[in-house]
Order: sequence, then C-alpha cells, then structure tokens
Amino acid sequence: MRWLFFLFALVSPAYADDAKPGEKAGQDPAVLISAHFIEVTITEGWPPWLAAWVKPGAAENESRVLSPEDREGFLEETGRADLLATPQLLTRSGQQASIEIGSELNYATAVESRPLADIPDKAIKSGAWEAYGKTAVRPAEMKTQSIGLTFHVKPVIQVADKQIALDLKAEHVAEPTWEVVELPFDGVDGVSYQYPLRVPGFRTREVESRVTLSDGHAVLLAGSVMEERVEVMSKMMVLGHIPILGRLFTSRKTRVDKKVLLVLVTASIHEG
Repeated sequence: MRWLFFLFALVSPAYADDAKPGEKAGQDPAVLISAHFIEVTITEGWPPWLAAWVKPGAAENESRVLSPEDREGFLEETGRADLLATPQLLTRSGQQASIEIGSELNYATAVESRPLADIPDKAIKSGAWEAYGKTAVRPAEMKTQSIGLTFHVKPVIQVADKQIALDLKAEHVAEPTWEVVELPFDGVDGVSYQYPLRVPGFRTREVESRVTLSDGHAVLLAGSVMEERVEVMSKMMVLGHIPILGRLFTSRKTRVDKKVLLVLVTASIHEG
C-alpha cells in the first residue's frame, strides 16, 4: 500500500503583467473563485449554529445565496466544524477550472501464488510473501483510488448586470473503511486455502448546482449526510483502571455520528 500526495489544478492562463481584463481582443474577463469545504459532525441533533444557515435534514444540493456580510458571518461559525480545504481558482468567463486535493491509495484486489521453493527465504521473512503449505502467496492486481476533494467550476459573466452564472460540481471521497475478505485460492499441492485480503470501502459525497450570483456574493451548498459508527468506551474513576477487575466497571457502546459536507463558493470579477 502506498500513499501519494497530490495537488492538481487546471486553470486558464494568467494575465500578462501589463494587461487588464478585456484589453486584448477576444479576451474574456476573469473570475476569482474561492471555495471552502467544511465537514460538520453531528452527534446529538442538528447544532443551533448550523440550523441558522442550513435546514435540519437538508437535502443534497440544497443551496443558499449569501451576501458578503453573511458570508463572513458564516465563516466565523465554522470554527465549530472541520475545515477540509480552501482552494482558490482564477479562470476566464466561459472556461472551466478544476482542482484536486488529496492523496492516492493503492490496494490489492486479488492474490498471486507461486511454488514456495521458487521464493527466496528473505522474501518470506520480510512478509513480502506468505507461506501456505508448499505455496507462497502475496496480494496482487493493485488498483488506485483518489482520496480527498475534486472541484470543478465554470463561470460565465453576464456583463450587463455584473452577475456571474456558475456551474459547480464537487466530490469528496472520505478515508476508506476496511474489512477482511477471505479470498480462496488453490495451492500448488492441490489444497484449497483462504487468504485474508484487506478490502477498502469508499464513501463518496457529491454536490452539484447551477446558480447565478452577484459579484462578490457566495453560495452555500449542503451535501449528502454520511453516517459513521464510533465505539465509545467509558470507565469509572479508579475502579475502571484496575487490571482485569476494571473490565467490570467499563462500558462500551456504539454511537452513530452524522457528517454533513458543506461547500461555500464565492465568485468575484477579477480586475487585476
């Protein structure tokens, strides 16, 4: 398994230092897009601060347009949530810009087997291969999955009233949950074995919208809600920490948290 960090952005060419939007023939104005990706964890009911901005049980792609003042007020409240990323993109009217922020996960989907006699001892001792009778086995057929955020935006400036029409699409792939799958394979000696292969489960949330904003205004999008099971352990003071006996004074329960993805996108006509 190998993790790779990547940050990829595809945007329109920047203006020359001595040029301004619209100076060159055929040149479209530029738009500065600022995005905030925010995740709110809900353990016991919709928090009052969040209900002031997003309705409880909000449906996917529910949107709300915010003035610059409301935008600042909302961002002051996000200290109670997890800020996942704050990318900025500069592109021209009518051109799409995209950005990816995250990492890549490589994982196996099958196993490879060979006669144990063909594998060096050091490969077995290092764990690169595992021995099953007369057969050596290792994970194989690797796949790659991007983890993190992908954001696409296409702005179109309506020159007459300085409105900005936005086509927005955002996707968040959360850290995977893992389970062990017993994968059958036949050994070189004809015996059937089971290999415990760790398999990731990916959870994806998407937000997509078309909205028209005044210059400098923002849109707040509510994404789908993702549930996450959390095991909570509580112990009685002193007694709960006694070896062996402490188990009698310890309780465990499973809590289901809800995670809401919010995307705040601000669009401004870029003058410089």
